Amino acid sequence: MPFWPHAMRTVATWSLIERTPAYRAGFALAAFAISFALRYVLDPVLPPGFPFLTFFPAVIITALFGGVAAGTAVAVASGLASWYFFVAPLSSFEVTANSMVAMSFYVFIVATDILLVHAMNLALRAMQTAEQHSAGLADARELMFQELQHRVSNNLTTVSALLGLQARKMSDPVASRALGEAQARLDVVGRLQRRLHDPDRQVLELGSFVEELAQDTIRAMGVEERVSVEAETVPLAVTPDQTVPLGLIATELLMNAVEHGFAGRCTGRLHISLRRTGAPEAETGVLILSDDGNGLPEGFSPETTRSLGLMVAHRFAAQLGGSIRFSRNPQGGTICRLEFPVQNEAQPG
Repeated sequence: MPFWPHAMRTVATWSLIERTPAYRAGFALAAFAISFALRYVLDPVLPPGFPFLTFFPAVIITALFGGVAAGTAVAVASGLASWYFFVAPLSSFEVTANSMVAMSFYVFIVATDILLVHAMNLALRAMQTAEQHSAGLADARELMFQELQHRVSNNLTTVSALLGLQARKMSDPVASRALGEAQARLDVVGRLQRRLHDPDRQVLELGSFVEELAQDTIRAMGVEERVSVEAETVPLAVTPDQTVPLGLIATELLMNAVEHGFAGRCTGRLHISLRRTGAPEAETGVLILSDDGNGLPEGFSPETTRSLGLMVAHRFAAQLGGSIRFSRNPQGGTICRLEFPVQNEAQPG
C-alpha cells in the first residue's frame, strides 16, 4: 500500500477511537499551550499579519484526535489569545476595523476546518459500519458455503453407498457392473467436491489428484495386488469448471484400462504422464495414460464405440474444448492421450 493513503487511513482510524473526557481536556490544553508558546517564541521573527499561524494546526489536530468539542474549545481559546497578544492594538480586546477583519477571517477558517473534520469523521464512521456489515456478510457466506458443501458431500456419499449396496445384490453381471461404474463416477465427483470445499481454494492440482484417483480406482476394482501405477506429472492447476470433467475423463480411462486392458491377465502396469505444451498465453495440458495390457481390439473406433464410459469421456473432452486419441503402444497395450486448453488464470501465483 502507498505511504500516504496508508498514513491517512491510520490517522482516520485513530480519530475514531473513543476518548475519555480527561483525555480530551488534556489534549486540548496541551495543544493550546504548545501552539501559544510556539507563536510567542516566533513573534519577534515573524512579519506583521501572521497572528494565527500556529493556532490553525492546533485546532485541526485537536478536532481530529480530541473531538469536535475539544477542537472548538482550542479554537475559542486560540482566537482570544491571538486577539489579545498578536492582533493590533496589542494587549487589548479593542474592537477596530482591522481587528474585526482579522478575527472574522480566523473564525471563518477554524469553523470550516472543524466542520470538515466533523464531516470526515461521520463519513469514516459510516464506512466503518459498512465494512463491519460486509465482514459479517462474508462470514455468513462462508458458513453457508461450508454447510452446503458438507450436505452435498454427505448426500453424494449416501447415494454412492446405496448404489454399491444395490450392485452387490444384482444377479445380472451387466447391471451390477453398470451400477458399480455409476458408483465410481459419484465417488469422483465427491472427491472433487471435497477438494474444492474451501471457498478461497477454488483450483485443483491435477497431477496429484490423478495419481490419487488411479490408486483409488484400482483399489475400488479390487486389482491393487496385480496392477501397479507409475506417474510423471508437472504442476498443473485447473479451475472449478474443468475439475469435474477432467476427473470423470480420467476415471473412465482408468476403469477402461483395468477392465479391458488387463482382462485375463495376472499383472499389469499403468503409466500416467501429465505435461504442458505450447506458448504461455495458449498452453495445452496433455494427460497420457498408457498400459501394457491387451491393446485395442481390431476395428476399434472411438467415434463408433458403444462403451458408455468412453462416450462420457469424449463428451467431457469436447466440453473442455479438447480431444482424446487412442493408439497402440509399441511395447504392447494402449495409449490414451487427452489434450485440453489450460486456463492460465487458474495457475497459482
